[in-house]
Amino acid sequence: MTACIYCQEILLKEGEQGDDRQKRSREHVIPNALDGPDSLCTFDVCKGCNSRLGETIDGDLAKQLLVVMLRHRHRLQGYSGKIPDLTMPATSMQSQDAYLMRVTSEGEVSFTSPPDIQKTTTAAGQIHVEVGGDEGQIRAIIEGMRRKYAGKGYIVQNLDGSEMMDFDRSIADAPSIETSEFKVQTPLDTTLVRRALIKVAFNFAHLVLGPEWIFGPNSGRLREAILGKLDDAEVGGCVIGLDHCIREVLSFEPPLQDNEHLVMLMAQTSQSYILVSLLGDPLLTIAVKLDTPKEMIEEAMIASNRIAARANLVGGGTQWVSPLEYAQSATRRDLG
Repeated sequence: MTACIYCQEILLKEGEQGDDRQKRSREHVIPNALDGPDSLCTFDVCKGCNSRLGETIDGDLAKQLLVVMLRHRHRLQGYSGKIPDLTMPATSMQSQDAYLMRVTSEGEVSFTSPPDIQKTTTAAGQIHVEVGGDEGQIRAIIEGMRRKYAGKGYIVQNLDGSEMMDFDRSIADAPSIETSEFKVQTPLDTTLVRRALIKVAFNFAHLVLGPEWIFGPNSGRLREAILGKLDDAEVGGCVIGLDHCIREVLSFEPPLQDNEHLVMLMAQTSQSYILVSLLGDPLLTIAVKLDTPKEMIEEAMIASNRIAARANLVGGGTQWVSPLEYAQSATRRDLG
């Protein structure tokens, strides 16, 4: 019998009747939005967990500005077959008004702001509505108000109190503010990014360390982090931030490319880790702690004959690296 590596419920066998959520499904080790290859995946995940985590971790990660920027840079389409627009909250340096900056995958930039509608009631009970926004927004709002209140005796006035007779002229004469400088915000959900990278490490460990680790006591903390059972500080305690330049000191042949994914097991006496470095980006390079004895990790590595996985972009596939291959590369590097 095989169980889901996340919820640990028994998976249905091929043709077996039961809850569809317990059927096997493909789980990418590296998220598809970052061009995680189909050749680096596991089917030991139920549809229920795959759907839930795909939405709350992989899906939310794909919406992070950092990830969208990387998808623009590397032309990564993901499941949708499209590169999403990059949208960021922005503030006018002149008026302090809120805007939304949108950058398409082709580099076209636009700024939009939500319409501003202010309603006041006079002492006589009259309702005054002032409308602000770009020309299209103002036109749509006022036309809508005209239709809504048609036949009820309401009139549309200019700011000076005169009846609005020439709509285009009134818009042209209305006071306006030109904005030429913006302050753009780039928020980042650090805990979400950490959980996503822990999930990459967890899936990789499943493939390399096998069932004894994935269903044993040493995997529990990482599983809890993925399932959202740990708070922000506890999730942070599962990882160590790394300088992305660590890739330059690793002994690989051929050398790692700047846009290449790397997941690697690092067994050390005091603390073992799984190094996750996606696209060589500093914020996607991290060491995930393993609460596992070094001896157990080394035995599992020898049994699986795997220490690292390299993945190239755009259908480049996966290159598994064995402990012996890595040791030989390190020796040649030292001798060179």
